[in-house]
Parts: sequence; C-alpha cells; structure tokens
Amino acid sequence: MIDDLPLYPSARPCVRSGFCCKQAPCGFGEWNASETACVHLAGDRPGQYACAIADRIKLDPTWVVSPAFGAGCCSPRNLDRSRTDERRSHSDSDSA
Repeated sequence: MIDDLPLYPSARPCVRSGFCCKQAPCGFGEWNASETACVHLAGDRPGQYACAIADRIKLDPTWVVSPAFGAGCCSPRNLDRSRTDERRSHSDSDSA
C-alpha cells in the first residue's frame, strides 16, 4: 500500500468526517444520484468514512496530490470535524 501524503502545515489530521467527498468528487470520483457525496464514499457516519477506491487511486501514476489522502483538513466550514473530534474525545475518556 502506498502511504498517505504528509500532513500539510497548518492543517489538522484527517478525522474521516467525509467532508471533502461531500463537497465535490475528486477527479477519480463521481456524484451519487442525489449529488450529496461521491459514490465511493464508504462508511456509516463521520469518523468512519473513507474512500472505497483509495488504494486503486494511489496506484494511478496521475495521482499526485488530489485527492489529498492524509494531508489533513484546514476548512473552517467542516462542522463534522468538531463533532467527530468530540465523539473521539468522549470514547477516549470512556476507555481510560
């Protein structure tokens, strides 16, 4: 498996919120029927989302930085990030 990109300076680590794939599909993706997310967005809820074809994309010689797997999120509009961060901190404190 090919590694993710390094975290971009000033970006925060990806929390698998699905935010990017709900904004617009990348060059390898396409909208779902309702145009609310990429058809390749897998997972049931924020914190569990992932690209179902990420391994295939990373093997494509044209993949360089888009989609930016692992480069992190820096969008202030990503409200799912704060909810996902909050859920993770609660589960971490519950397991401690």
